[in-house]
Amino acid sequence: MSRLRTLRGQLNALRRARRFVRWSIGGASLLLALVWVLVAIFALDYAFQAFGASLNEVQRAILLVLGALVVGLSFHFFTRPLLGVRESQIDVALMVERRQEIDSDLVAALQFESPDAARWGSSQLEGAVIEYVANLGSGLDVFAGFSRSQMARRAGAATVSAALVVGLALLFPQHAQVFFQRLLLGAQHYPTRTEIQQVAINGRTLLKYDLPGVRPEATQCAQGRPLVFAVRCAQRSGDAPQAGTARVSPVSLAQHRDVELRLLSLDERRVQLEAARDRIEQAIADPESAWDVATSDEVATLLALDAPAAARPLADSLPEASALAAARDVLSEVLSSWPGSAAETAIYVGSVDRMIEPVEYKLVVGDAWTDPSLVDMIPLPIVETRLVATPPNYAAVEVPDAADASSRQISVLEGSQVDVAIECTNKKRLTDAWLIARTKDGQTRYSLKQQDSDGFRWALGSEETPFTQITDEVHFEIQVIDSDGLHLESPLRGFVRLKADRPPGAVASTVLRVVLPAARPVINYRVTDDYGIARLLLHAQIERERPELHAEGSSSTDSLGDRAADDNTPASSAADSASSQSLSAASSDEGNVEPATPDERHTFALLAPGQMLRRDGLPHDGAYSLDLSPMNLVKGDRIKLYLEAVDYRGDRPGATFLSDPLVLEVSDPSGVYAAILEADERTEQRLTDINKLELGIGETP
Repeated sequence: MSRLRTLRGQLNALRRARRFVRWSIGGASLLLALVWVLVAIFALDYAFQAFGASLNEVQRAILLVLGALVVGLSFHFFTRPLLGVRESQIDVALMVERRQEIDSDLVAALQFESPDAARWGSSQLEGAVIEYVANLGSGLDVFAGFSRSQMARRAGAATVSAALVVGLALLFPQHAQVFFQRLLLGAQHYPTRTEIQQVAINGRTLLKYDLPGVRPEATQCAQGRPLVFAVRCAQRSGDAPQAGTARVSPVSLAQHRDVELRLLSLDERRVQLEAARDRIEQAIADPESAWDVATSDEVATLLALDAPAAARPLADSLPEASALAAARDVLSEVLSSWPGSAAETAIYVGSVDRMIEPVEYKLVVGDAWTDPSLVDMIPLPIVETRLVATPPNYAAVEVPDAADASSRQISVLEGSQVDVAIECTNKKRLTDAWLIARTKDGQTRYSLKQQDSDGFRWALGSEETPFTQITDEVHFEIQVIDSDGLHLESPLRGFVRLKADRPPGAVASTVLRVVLPAARPVINYRVTDDYGIARLLLHAQIERERPELHAEGSSSTDSLGDRAADDNTPASSAADSASSQSLSAASSDEGNVEPATPDERHTFALLAPGQMLRRDGLPHDGAYSLDLSPMNLVKGDRIKLYLEAVDYRGDRPGATFLSDPLVLEVSDPSGVYAAILEADERTEQRLTDINKLELGIGETP
């Protein structure tokens, strides 16, 4: 048994006490550094928020790194040296010898009691030293001069600092909660007098009070569309600010513009909700307008804050009648109990007229604000139409119009087919496309079919539509939805007009209007049309001077030409009348005279059966030798000649044209000779007048 057991126990107790003091001082120093670093971070963070410049995540991360560096330096210089001290019994004994001013027998005795002491020298000397120290240790106070005052000061300072921080956290729990959340790089703000509960842009809710943080979600807005901001704040005893601000900064520019957020009164909010309900009622009555209601930023923004339950049924791009009815019912319920809980909130609205590039925005209402967030701009689909007209078969040789197929206004022949297609030229995938056609019978909606795997090209399907065969003017509008849920800023509008297929034209002439009864006068004629002449007839109507001298059965009806003259009807009207009286009945053999009808009419076919004058051969000039001998004419008779032209229109009936009458007088040789002389005199007079004009004879000086 060791004779120095008591001394060794005292030395071990002193060693443990010294170690506890060192560790306590080091721990207190580290705690003090940590507490005051947190206090400094909170002070800086809160001060920046008080001036409306909240530290973002990167800035707070830098601040935390600096704080950690300060704590690390404190640990390195004040805590680590104390924690790294290792004291043995010999070290403690040496310290006691110095403090007690005794000889080195204390250390020698401890060393002589070790197992290796037998090799060092005289055993009697070892025993004597050990015995001396053992007797000395019973009255030795090893703790003499040992102080705990530094530990008490450091621990007291650390305790007071920690208690102060804990007390402030208990007094202001929301601030403490936000601070520690922000230490984790969260986005919450410290409590303010004004509380932003909800933020919506263009009807889409981007920030809600029951979600962490005050940074609205990033969103997108269609190019050219307005940017409508709406902010809902809690209203405490009527202390809501009278206005707010949306600070909008283009991403590409280092500048910003302030957009005023106007406070809406409860009456204004109610009126706007009623307007939204009226628009939904209109959409229920007119399903074609339902899509406009669903995509209306105005309607969506009105509903997002005051009636979010009514906005959900309208989330589809084309809501059904049941969804519209559900939204209407919710709105009616909200309005019936107005203002209800709405009186506890304040709503601010403002807008940017037109979105032309991505922007960053920050909303400020009173002493509350949101962290900056991004509104990206997504381009609208750019769509071009392709209208390709296929004329009727009879007009297939027509030279196409010079107009571009992308034109939305075209003119086509009646009976034409128009293929309607669209293409998204900025290569945005389309998810839906439709066409609304309006005719005199009303309007109908037709879905367009996707034509390629990319969804860039769409076309009207093969079902029967007004474009399958154009019989009347058609107005249309086209709308699409792309992969981003965006639509054209305004529908593509156009129309298809009917281009007139003009009736044919014909004129006949001859050299002499006075002929012998058995003559063969040459009838010169010219005929023209847009696409072709299917039938060309020459009608001869005889007016007898003495009907009893001719074949029996003269007609007592008015002649075709006389009716046309008496009624002052144009040639085309006379043509219809002629058709109704079967003047257009052609002879099956060209040049053969049909038997005289009771009204003394004869018809001659100027085109052989199956023959047709094509477009490339028009206008057509011809001559026909009319044989008068079979008509039993005598002097004094008159012959009225009419050209009847019928154009070619395929399977459809052609238009008929009847020329002005060409009148031939039947006379004897002397009468013919006189007519020739008269014609020569007229010709000579015309030549004389022409010469006078050229020579200036007879002009007034």
